[in-house]
Amino acid sequence: MKRYGVDFYVWRQQLEQDWHQVIQRALKKEQLNGALEQFLDAVEQKLERKLTPHDSERIACRAGCGTCCQVHVAVLQPEAENIAAYLKENWTSEQLETLQQRMQKMLVRIEGLDEVERAAVSCSCVFLSDEGSCSIYPVRPLLCRSLTSTCSESCRQALRMQALGESCQVEMNLFQKELFDTAYLALASIWQRCGKDHRGYELTAAVSEAL
Repeated sequence: MKRYGVDFYVWRQQLEQDWHQVIQRALKKEQLNGALEQFLDAVEQKLERKLTPHDSERIACRAGCGTCCQVHVAVLQPEAENIAAYLKENWTSEQLETLQQRMQKMLVRIEGLDEVERAAVSCSCVFLSDEGSCSIYPVRPLLCRSLTSTCSESCRQALRMQALGESCQVEMNLFQKELFDTAYLALASIWQRCGKDHRGYELTAAVSEAL
């Protein structure tokens, strides 16, 4: 299906073809994080080339909101390892210890909850700062990058409705969503071809394990 002149099926195949050997070589050289950062940059650059100034202006997502940072987010193993490496490089040992404690509390709180139940208990992401900013923004998951909204209030309303088992539409940039969703599937396929576990895992659990 084409959006903004992009055939996402063809683009996914291209991503897999272009990046499989890159990531495989990086694994052998223990340089996965650098390769993954390049992969993320390539996807972000494709987004920038396609979005118009008008598209960007309509997106209401800003630091300080954090409404969508309560939903279940699946990450792939290479994403979790990249986040863990970023944390080890940029956070102090005391900060990491506090984070691990927060993650363990979060895992206990959300254990066994599905997406609707998690929305009902309002568990904000452990990487959301007190100011409502993403503390791992440069290495945030692909599926976090896929979500946008043209109205922050509609996001809050959607979460409230979801907690009640009802649905509420949120207007978003569908090109951006499909772009990052496709990149996620491509990375999962590449990871599988590298002989690795290509399943998605809950963000908190995956990063805690990687740390």
